[in-house]
Amino acid sequence: MKKYILSFVIILMFSMAANAQVSIIVNKSVSESSLDAGKLKSIYTLKTTKWADGSKIVVFNLKTKGESQNKFYGHIGSKANDLKKTWMKAQLTGEGKAPKSLGSEDEVVQKVASTPGAIGFVSTSKVSDDVKTIATIK
Repeated sequence: MKKYILSFVIILMFSMAANAQVSIIVNKSVSESSLDAGKLKSIYTLKTTKWADGSKIVVFNLKTKGESQNKFYGHIGSKANDLKKTWMKAQLTGEGKAPKSLGSEDEVVQKVASTPGAIGFVSTSKVSDDVKTIATIK
């Protein structure tokens, strides 16, 4: 019986660790194959608005706070309120447009897949073959 309990606990720990991973996804049209935290922050603070090939970056965000959002924001060294202030300032000054906030990770995957130049983040378990993963936060 102890072996079964131990096995269950180990399996549970591995499944929780897998759920804790966040993937940065882009539309398949994006030429970049990887991005570091600094570049991601530059994109999400609207300082970088074009990909290396000159095409427009379309940023998607999650509307609701959750593990994926917290992990992503932590990875880029930002807080939700700071990003919202940055986005609001960019909109008010005409320097940029706030990322479109979507209600679910499934919606992020769908929008990134169907929008050329798009980027977003979701739990690794939500990633489909319709998008390209360019970074994983563990």
